[in-house]
Amino acid sequence: MKKMLGLLLMTTGLLAGCQTTEDIDFTSKDYTCTTTCRNRYDSCQGAITMMPIRKNNDCVDNLRFCIAQCPPKGSPVIVPSNDASNPSKVSMADAKRKCLDLGFKVGTESFGQCVLKVAK
Repeated sequence: MKKMLGLLLMTTGLLAGCQTTEDIDFTSKDYTCTTTCRNRYDSCQGAITMMPIRKNNDCVDNLRFCIAQCPPKGSPVIVPSNDASNPSKVSMADAKRKCLDLGFKVGTESFGQCVLKVAK
């Protein structure tokens, strides 16, 4: 019994740092675009890693960023690209503001990654 309780506590402790996708609004965005984002998220989650919590959090961060780029329902469809050659530049201040709006917390690694992605 003690072993089972210890295993339960250890598992709970490991999962405590995992982000979820529950707060992401898929319904107000274009279906084709959100489907592309979800497929990328599923591929990301399928990768085997030695650091599953960090991998999960990175996948959720990438999903948030992808969904944020999707147009509202009824708009012309522009699927977010993985192309790093995006010619439009965003200022660092605008990138930080965008990441704050997406729910990232200042001072976290995921916030920094978001700022870098938005500023590209």
